Amino acid sequence: MGRHADLVRNALTRTGEVFPADTIQVGILRRGVLDLDGGAKPGKEVWNLIAAAIRDRQLVQAQAADRALIVVPLEVSGEIAGVVLAERPNGSFSSVDRRLLDLLAGHVALELDNTRLYRQLDTLLHQFMPDEVAQQVIADPDQAALGGSIRDVRSLRKITWL
Repeated sequence: MGRHADLVRNALTRTGEVFPADTIQVGILRRGVLDLDGGAKPGKEVWNLIAAAIRDRQLVQAQAADRALIVVPLEVSGEIAGVVLAERPNGSFSSVDRRLLDLLAGHVALELDNTRLYRQLDTLLHQFMPDEVAQQVIADPDQAALGGSIRDVRSLRKITWL
């Protein structure tokens, strides 16, 4: 959970540098509940946009008289893991802004997936190695070199036409 919090804080910091006048929130889905970090809790209109972005698995935007909103879903391993929510008071988002927010969401999703994979690796290491050895391997992966070689293996599927 701490890694996710760090990830969200870093994403918000980086995004705030690019969009200084906007409110940016990153929400992570945990057990079906969206936990938004960094800002006021959204109203019903925003929750509806979030639901649409998650349902449609794509960027959703809305323009009101006093603000513009964008919600970008975070997709990890084929599942929606959260959203990036951007709000711009008294203005609208350009196509470049939308693309940057979409790229940010992709980066955050990649970091979430890396966190998931790291946790799986940590679990596997602790299952098959003594704790002290697993901790050493995690701290310095070069210590895991026990011999052998690394090869790039590609799987090709033979298609037979009848």
